[in-house]
Amino acid sequence: MFITHLKRTHMPLKEIERYMTLASAQNYESCYSVLQEHKLKVQSQMAEMHATLEMMNYKLDHFRDLMKRSGLIGE
Repeated sequence: MFITHLKRTHMPLKEIERYMTLASAQNYESCYSVLQEHKLKVQSQMAEMHATLEMMNYKLDHFRDLMKRSGLIGE
């Protein structure tokens, strides 16, 4: 169900309720606006998460190199 997907993206329940009310009223333009706005937020969050993941990978590589140099792990 689509509502489950919206919940997974951390859309506030009030916004989901608003979306459902608009959809029931067949207010397609407003439904589109609500979803478009939320999509932009999700994309922004994903970009932030991707940047954080890249930094974590950099740090993990760095610590793996340090452990290799100190003989804690094999090459």
